[in-house]
Amino acid sequence: MKHFILILALAFSTFAEAQRPENHEKFTPSQRVILQAKKMQLDLELTDKQVSQLVEIFKNSPRPEYPKKSGEQTPEANYQKHLDRLDRQLALQKEVKSVLNEAQFQTWKSRQHSKKNRMAQHHGKRPMPANRSKKH
Repeated sequence: MKHFILILALAFSTFAEAQRPENHEKFTPSQRVILQAKKMQLDLELTDKQVSQLVEIFKNSPRPEYPKKSGEQTPEANYQKHLDRLDRQLALQKEVKSVLNEAQFQTWKSRQHSKKNRMAQHHGKRPMPANRSKKH
């Protein structure tokens, strides 16, 4: 019986390993920008002019390259990284808002929020409420 359970466990682990993709598709930054703009065009019914403006915005706001975690980061470095990320998000939001009309922008904002919730659930965190009003 012990051998049967061992063989069964080994078979399941081998089967699970076979299900993983060998290679995730890695896109170049310009390919990611174009894909992101095309997805937004589908979701928000953008004009060609809006798409080209968004492509330029996304090309001019690349992802920063942070060093891999090598030991403990200082609280100050961690704080600065979060501050930089939030500043980039605010700048991007302001530029995107200048391109989209009000209805498109509201839809885009709600999709951004739902994307954060999906990521939080994927990482085992509690999803954020839709209206985060602070009560004092």
